[in-house]
Amino acid sequence: MNIMRKFLGGSSGGQPPGGSGGGKQENYQPEQELLGLNHLKKLYSEYSNPSHPLSSAEKEAKLYAMLPLFCKIFNSVPPNVITDKFSDATSFTQACAKLLVTEVRRRASNQSTEQAASAIAQFLEVAASEADSAGWMLISTVNLLAAEGESLVEVMTAASVPSTLVKCLYLFFDLPDTPGGDTGQLPMAEVESETEFTARERRILLQKMFMQVLLRLCTHVAAVEELARKDDLTLLFSAISSVCPQHNMMWRKTSSDVLLTISRHSLSQPVISYLHNKGCTAMCIENMQRGAGGDITPLEIVEMFVSIFCFLKDSSTVSQTLLDDFRTCQGYIFLSEFLLKLEQDTDPESSEAIRNLVLLVASLSFCGHTELPPASVAATSSLYQLPDFEMPLPENRGSTVRNLQAFQVLQSVFLKCQSACLGGTILDAISTIYHGDNANYFLLQNQHTLSQAAEKIAQKPRAVQEKYFQLIEFLVHHIHFIPTKELIAISLLLKGKKNLECCVLAVQSLISILKFDNIFKDVFREVGKKPYKFIFWTKENFLL
Repeated sequence: MNIMRKFLGGSSGGQPPGGSGGGKQENYQPEQELLGLNHLKKLYSEYSNPSHPLSSAEKEAKLYAMLPLFCKIFNSVPPNVITDKFSDATSFTQACAKLLVTEVRRRASNQSTEQAASAIAQFLEVAASEADSAGWMLISTVNLLAAEGESLVEVMTAASVPSTLVKCLYLFFDLPDTPGGDTGQLPMAEVESETEFTARERRILLQKMFMQVLLRLCTHVAAVEELARKDDLTLLFSAISSVCPQHNMMWRKTSSDVLLTISRHSLSQPVISYLHNKGCTAMCIENMQRGAGGDITPLEIVEMFVSIFCFLKDSSTVSQTLLDDFRTCQGYIFLSEFLLKLEQDTDPESSEAIRNLVLLVASLSFCGHTELPPASVAATSSLYQLPDFEMPLPENRGSTVRNLQAFQVLQSVFLKCQSACLGGTILDAISTIYHGDNANYFLLQNQHTLSQAAEKIAQKPRAVQEKYFQLIEFLVHHIHFIPTKELIAISLLLKGKKNLECCVLAVQSLISILKFDNIFKDVFREVGKKPYKFIFWTKENFLL
């Protein structure tokens, strides 16, 4: 599961889909398009300027008759060819958009959610024959038009296509299971090579097409702001954080991918204000807290956190609003409680969830609208300092800590956890943070992370203890800083002698530090032991 790739922006979900119709652009041949283009223009002219008045049903029939030809001509063309070659593309888009919205509303009117969802899905799914696939051809046409760019997307937005499709997506959570369903995935390219599909295959094809249309629309701010105006953007947040039947998980994934796209490409100030005013973050946390008790698996909870964290991360470049919302709704507290709860679960899925979630929290610690104040001179002052030490300045290249609350989750959970999995993963994350920017240790120095951890380290598994002392050595060997507070905490650990194995590791680490520079003889004397007597004492008690 590519959790971190999604969060950091490297997955296909959440990225603007390429191409215009799913075909291979390198196979595009202008002559293929020119063969039917004139006929398409003639048909549309007859539709737009009929020789006699047409009823609504007749106009719809004429438009439906054009769709297979349109898709055949433009299925594999590069971007902008449609608007370049088809001068009536704008009015054609308007007609198709209105027809799609009309057809959906017809099937949703005065129906239960399950009946409406089934009727809409049945209409939009591909069928064995072209004649029975009117809805599939309509949404395929809209998909091609959405790839043309902002001008045609704005036409669709004016016709309420984005909000209509999001309503459909929300309804699809109530779809009944397909009889005799095949859970395998069917590639999009097989639409043309197969003549008949199972019910499950038709559903999968619809989900792929539906997701592609929404991703293309939601890369544009106008479409997302329409979702906010129509109050349908909140449906996506409800969708990703609610309990979902297993056979409809594909629709929750679609909702998540749409939100990732919105987060990366369409987070305008009006959208951020909408999310704040509607309490979307708080709603997600509440849903997750209810579901975490049993109906939603740990990995599903992590996936939900990915979507929320993406909004926190991407919005933080322009505003602190959503990060403040997450703090206000006790999101960090829920994170801490959830991690500690996962630790008690022996399921392998929980271990994977722990690793993914700790990595996400560590990445979230780099997100914030404003920089943290630099460490004060008093906080970093020491009687001793290595000659070549210089206080590092924050690099602010994406790996500088800006979110204390996220880091505090790691620290507080570490102090309470007991397992090697959670404790070790957290120390790995803290190590990554310290390595990300040499200034991070000093920006976080008021948290007293490592000195507080020393009070608990004797109670941790050996693997965790080893990682802890490696962090202490990192401060000396890599940053060239003398961590006086941490060394004092370790000296108290040794004097307590609560865990002999831990004391051995501590002594080995201190010997490594002592060899780094002679100044540490004076440092060790300062923390309470003369160096040679100290080493002799530790060897006598722990190393022999």
